Amino acid sequence: MEAQQKNTIQDSKNKSGTSQAYRLPKDHQDYWKGKLKKRSYKTRDGEGRREVPEWQVQIQYRGKQRWFNLGTANQETASVKARDIYNSLKKDGWDKTLEEYKPEMLEKRTATTVGEFIEEVRKISGLKDRTLAGYARKFRKIVADIMKIPSDNSRFNHKTGGYQQWLSKVDSVKLSKITPKKVQTWKISYIKEKGTNPTTGERDPMAEKKAKVSVNSILRNAMALFTEKTLRFVSVDLPDGSPFQGVEFEKPGKNRYTSQIDIEETLVAGKNELSKDHPEQYKVLILGLTAGFRPGETDKLKWEQLNFDRSTITVETTEHAEVKTSESEAEVDVDPYLLDILRSYKKESTSEFVINSNVEPRQSATYHHYRCTVIFEKLGEWLERRGMTDPKPIHGLRKEFGSEINRQAGIYAASEQLRHSDIRTTHDHYVGKKERVVVPLGKWLKEPSLKVVPS
Repeated sequence: MEAQQKNTIQDSKNKSGTSQAYRLPKDHQDYWKGKLKKRSYKTRDGEGRREVPEWQVQIQYRGKQRWFNLGTANQETASVKARDIYNSLKKDGWDKTLEEYKPEMLEKRTATTVGEFIEEVRKISGLKDRTLAGYARKFRKIVADIMKIPSDNSRFNHKTGGYQQWLSKVDSVKLSKITPKKVQTWKISYIKEKGTNPTTGERDPMAEKKAKVSVNSILRNAMALFTEKTLRFVSVDLPDGSPFQGVEFEKPGKNRYTSQIDIEETLVAGKNELSKDHPEQYKVLILGLTAGFRPGETDKLKWEQLNFDRSTITVETTEHAEVKTSESEAEVDVDPYLLDILRSYKKESTSEFVINSNVEPRQSATYHHYRCTVIFEKLGEWLERRGMTDPKPIHGLRKEFGSEINRQAGIYAASEQLRHSDIRTTHDHYVGKKERVVVPLGKWLKEPSLKVVPS
């Protein structure tokens, strides 16, 4: 494939006899050769990327930008068409140009409201219902805050219709009213409000750091509704592009996990205090601390997923649960003694699940529904009494597991055992340094060696 050319050419000799380079104008077809791209998309199995065969170009004009499929794999032909599109924009503006060069836009309708946009994404994006619901919740929060739509306790009352009333108000907001400037203003206001001590009214650095983490989480989820991947087949033309265009994440600083408990002492205490009187809590404890299971994985773990002969537990999609990512699906190595403990409980169990609960699974739920919520809460209280301060103590067990694997075998082994798709996640959020590694100043000075330093 011919290399993309620079947007400059050598002019003929000027009057002084030296050659002179000048930048090509945008109405010259060679200018656009350097702008052509063959975009790619991630394959459905997530194993690689596939390149679109035709050339495409992104053209910006008077504050708007659009991608155009040039309909050819020939670079010369594509550059001519890109030039013609740009000249059309200069002469006729966006509407006539889109009508001529991007007729599929005529089939799209403007997403006039937040609700219409979310519904269109739901119908065609291919996102899982629970994933989409999570993204939509965060985006609606931003919309409600920007438009000052009040949110009281009635919002969470589905029986009295409070939630539907709130939802109707948010979904009726015109999407064009949610601009990048308003989102940026919301972000700053959120951090200022949450990062202020309510008693003194003064800035609280720790509260501000937490607020930045929270605002990043809200933005990351809401922005996911507007990615190219999400909107690839959505028949909606955003009024003025993404409302998050140019909005950046905050930098709250390092948020690496700090170990809060001694695993060995906690496991011994769990055996003494929980194994007989509170066996379900004990099962959750050992699965978190010695296998690194997420709460959702523990919640719907079935006996048939335990491989007693191989000392492994299979994490996989079942009729009751989906794995978080493709990397999460794996056969996890565990200590044989863990399975011996679980085997002893299996003899008396009448449930298909490892953790017994009277609550039935709800696979259709668009939120994180746990069968074992009460068990998790009771174990969380027990962990807090032992020094666990993590706001999500059951997930904190997984972080302790990752930190212990890192101490024994390094961060790559920890990332593998935690089943992370990116080692940066392991490094930034899960691995706490447990070993003190220092220069032995006291040893060297208190017990000086017999080395003779030459004068």
